[in-house]
Amino acid sequence: MIKASSVSIENLLGNNNESIEQRYSIPPYQRAYSWNKDQWEQIINDIIENDNGYFIGSILLIDKTYNETENIKNYEVIDGQQRLSTLSALLIAIYCNLLVELSENPSSDEDISEFRLDLRYLIIGTRK
Repeated sequence: MIKASSVSIENLLGNNNESIEQRYSIPPYQRAYSWNKDQWEQIINDIIENDNGYFIGSILLIDKTYNETENIKNYEVIDGQQRLSTLSALLIAIYCNLLVELSENPSSDEDISEFRLDLRYLIIGTRK
């Protein structure tokens, strides 16, 4: 059965539920990562120039979860692997740059600390 739903990047990359971890795998038959500067700029501009909720494209997943009691959802990426990989790399780059900035200019600004923790959560699924 095919079930389509609209999901935010936060829910796609982060955990929808604190107790359930999400893992994505790209099967070996998928083409290698091939996006270049043009595609990177396009997706970044789409994110910057549009409102929250803007549709940035589809990602097709197959739920490959074998053990529901494990609290881990395993998904195989069938379509959208370029987009998913790029968004993940973008979040990692932002997080790393933020860490460098904070180490060079320590700030007690709570909003910055919360933003850093939110990014960490999106990237690796934990705020710790």
